[in-house]
Parts: sequence; C-alpha cells; structure tokens
Amino acid sequence: MLKLKMPLSDSFYDVNGGILEQVDRTGNHNLCYVRVNLPANSTVNVSISSDTSANEDPELIPIPLQIKAIYPNPLRGQGRLEVQSDKAFKKVHLELFNLRGQKVRDLEYHDIKQGLNLLDLKLELSSGVYLFRVKGMPGKAYKVVFIK
Repeated sequence: MLKLKMPLSDSFYDVNGGILEQVDRTGNHNLCYVRVNLPANSTVNVSISSDTSANEDPELIPIPLQIKAIYPNPLRGQGRLEVQSDKAFKKVHLELFNLRGQKVRDLEYHDIKQGLNLLDLKLELSSGVYLFRVKGMPGKAYKVVFIK
C-alpha cells in the first residue's frame, strides 16, 4: 500500500499501475492510498493524476453554495444538512462518495434560498465514512460517519 500526499482539492484521481483504495481529504493535504501488486525483486511504475488546475487558488474562488454542517454526525439513517447559499438555486445536486472515491448517491434538492438552508437527509447506507460535496462547485468535501 502506497500513501501519496497530494495538494488539497476536491478533484478525483486517476491511478495507473495500482488501485486507488482511499482518499483522505480531512487534513491540509489529500492523502491517497494506492494498492500496488509488487512481486519480489521487481519495480512497478505508479502514477496518479487529478483534474484540478495548478493555477487555482481556493481562497480566490467564490463559492456560491457550500455545506456548513451535517448533524447528527455520526448519522443513523436520517439527519439534517446545513448549506449556506450566496444566491437562490432552483435545483442543487449533492454527491456522496465513499473513501475509495466512488459515488454512492446523487441527491437532488429544489428551491434553495439565499442564506442558510436546512435540508432533510434520509439515507440507508452501510456503516462507514463518506464524503459529501456540492456537484459542480469548488470547495471542500464534508465528512460524515454513517452507523447502521
């Protein structure tokens, strides 16, 4: 298992020469864990790439809609999602990923108003750690723990 330190971003990773097992986005850097089949006395080339632009400065990018909180956290099936919006949206998509970076749900919410919005959340998932993010928006993913 390789642990690769990557720049902090909400991008998705493409790995050659291994299998992306997990992406930890909770610290100052993204940590990508890549499983590599490495036979004895051999070498393997592994590369990882992302879809981010090196010129993007997250401090300069306005974020019109962002997740502020999920509660309770840990979550048992249902809870609330708190999102802050700089403008009104007719429709918003939220994506939920497992720690392997695989999308497990695509949630759709309607009539998001400017300001603070409380959205009901009802999900049946396996116990584990998941990441929420607003589809098509810059900003950090929000970590939530599900307990069955």
